[in-house]
Amino acid sequence: MSDSSHPLTIGFDGGGTGCRAAVGTLPQGILGIAQGGSANSATNPDLTIRNIVSTIDAAVVKAGLKADTLDQSIAHLGLAGVMTPED
Repeated sequence: MSDSSHPLTIGFDGGGTGCRAAVGTLPQGILGIAQGGSANSATNPDLTIRNIVSTIDAAVVKAGLKADTLDQSIAHLGLAGVMTPED
């Protein structure tokens, strides 16, 4: 479980053929990993958002954590199709 001194960290890699999410904390390492569908924001932004959310949710469940754990988390996302600050 995470606490305020060790927030949950989310790593997300999104591409045109699929995406991956990992959640964990610094002291505990990776707690849950999940894979999902396409996350290319240039091709389909709405689908990308849905797949980001569902894949991160699945990683949280695999970690045995509750959804409200995300309230204090830190996320790092790499997404295909994001080329400018406006994206």
